[in-house]
Formats: sequence, structure tokens, C-alpha cells
Amino acid sequence: MWSLGIILYELCSLRRPFQGENIYAVMKSIMNGKFDEISTQYSEELFYILNRCLDKNSNTRIDSNALIE
Repeated sequence: MWSLGIILYELCSLRRPFQGENIYAVMKSIMNGKFDEISTQYSEELFYILNRCLDKNSNTRIDSNALIE
């Protein structure tokens, strides 16, 4: 689900959700769990799905069953 969130984010925004000058900066960005919101032209549902897919806590991240409901 994490990978799906990354791909969806990149398709919507044409940039990566977590960026940095090197691998350590990218890891720190991921650990912070913060990323820019996608454009408001997209639905609230898509925004919700992205946030749930990119949840850094794997226990609360959306799973495939919940995604198709």
C-alpha cells in the first residue's frame, strides 16, 4: 500500500512526496511523515486514500480490503 501511495502521489503532483538531497535526508522526510498536499482539483476521497496509503505506521495504514470497499 505504501508503494501505491507513492505512485498515486507522483501521478497527481508530478513530484515525489518525500524528497531530500541524499538518502539520509529522504529517510528523515519519510520518518517525519510530512508531504505537501495534492492539488485541490482532486477529490477529498483521493486525498484521504493518499494519506492512508502513506501513513508511516504500518498498523494504521490502509489495507487492500479497505481500499476496495
